[in-house]
Amino acid sequence: MEHGGLYESTNFSCVAENEAGRTTKRTQVIVTGPTAPERIRYQIHGNNVDLQWEPPRITNGPLKDYDVFYTDNPNSPDEDWEVEKAGSADAPRPPLVTITPAERIVKDPSSEELVFECEAIGVPRPKILWLWSGGLVEDGKNEFRIYDVTPPDAQDRSNSKLIAEKTNRAGVATCQAVNAHGSDEKRTEVKIYGPGSPPRDIATIPFPTGFKVSWNPPKYPNGKIIVSFFF
Repeated sequence: MEHGGLYESTNFSCVAENEAGRTTKRTQVIVTGPTAPERIRYQIHGNNVDLQWEPPRITNGPLKDYDVFYTDNPNSPDEDWEVEKAGSADAPRPPLVTITPAERIVKDPSSEELVFECEAIGVPRPKILWLWSGGLVEDGKNEFRIYDVTPPDAQDRSNSKLIAEKTNRAGVATCQAVNAHGSDEKRTEVKIYGPGSPPRDIATIPFPTGFKVSWNPPKYPNGKIIVSFFF
């Protein structure tokens, strides 16, 4: 026997009978739910799609939120589809990070500020950290400033701004967001034309047949030092 679909828990009985008598076996099927949403409708407005639906016939408890899956390739496997939470505003969500500018930055050295903005959306509201070439950025150190620009009424988002006081160092700016349900990060590469700053703390020690030179690495190397010249 095949059943087209169950909407509630029920019992099934199978009865067999012949000249020797009758026997019955029973089994209980418990529907745990929820079933799928019903009457899914959509409307297209430019680049946006508005979805509407009715609650499932069986909810198996209060509904907190929905997962809406979408893709531009319907033949791709389910795990490759994008997912968006819908429903309760306080439904748990891992962070989703957006960094501006997102494209690679290529500039000449200058005394102008270099500004990055980051937005992280999630529930609970994510915490934002900034990294430069893998190292944690601290406000007020190494000519970096960090500002929290989150709107006062924001419940599910954090906004932060990273400012390099000068455009004179190459590297990778990373915005990393974390909450209790996960983490996300986005990166922007910065390339500066020309050499970095000169070596620091240059010192010489004379010898009868020559001299020894020592120095500390440049503050802004702008790449790996391959060879050194002495004049």
